[in-house]
Parts: sequence; C-alpha cells; structure tokens
Amino acid sequence: MNGSILKFRELQYLEDCLGHHNDFTLKPTAKVVWIGGTPIASTFTKSKKGTSWEMMQLTFHEKTQTFDISLEKEVGEWLLKTLNLIAVSNDKLLTIAQLKESFEVEFDDFELFWFSKPVDKLKQFGLLVL
Repeated sequence: MNGSILKFRELQYLEDCLGHHNDFTLKPTAKVVWIGGTPIASTFTKSKKGTSWEMMQLTFHEKTQTFDISLEKEVGEWLLKTLNLIAVSNDKLLTIAQLKESFEVEFDDFELFWFSKPVDKLKQFGLLVL
C-alpha cells in the first residue's frame, strides 16, 4: 500500500515539473543573449564508414572552467557569427524568430539545432532567452 502511494506522489511530482517547465515552445519575440566569452575555433575531419566531413570545435574559456562543443563546420561558422551578434555588449539583440530566419537561410530545422546537445551546453554556460 505504501508503495502505491509513493508511486502516485512521484507521478504527481513529475507531472507538476513537466507542467511548469515547458521549454519546448519558443516565443518568437523572446530576445537571445550570449553572456559568455568568445570561443576559440578549430576544425577537424570526422570519418565514419568511409565517409568524412569537416567539423568545428568551439572551446569556451570561462572563469571557473573550460568546455567544448563540436558542430558541423558550416553550422559552427554560423554560430560564431551569431554569438557575436547576440553578445550582451551589443545594443540591439536578436529575437528567436530572427535567429531562426538566419539559421534557415543556410540550414534546415532550427528547432532540431536549438534543442541539440551543443546548444543545451551553451544554455548552461550563458546562452539566455529573455
């Protein structure tokens, strides 16, 4: 009996958490700000099953730690330009809608990019949506 009450409470807690944190919807007018520093970029070639492609590694040096993200080279170049545009030092910030439009000029599916592991890591270290 106690086990079923505990499971019910756990399920209720999970439902509450999921209900309050709906990070999967993007408000088009939300401003995007990068409060981190400028990364160091390096390129490398990745190979798998006889196919190879260019990748870019971005290394960010923060006050307490360093972290890396790896992206396809072209996406990495776009992100480098974009981080400069959305830096906290800029007077005019871009919205999610403007970022999406810019991304989809060169690539497909902004949402897939926005919810990817590399972008999630950036969100942990200073990519803000206001």
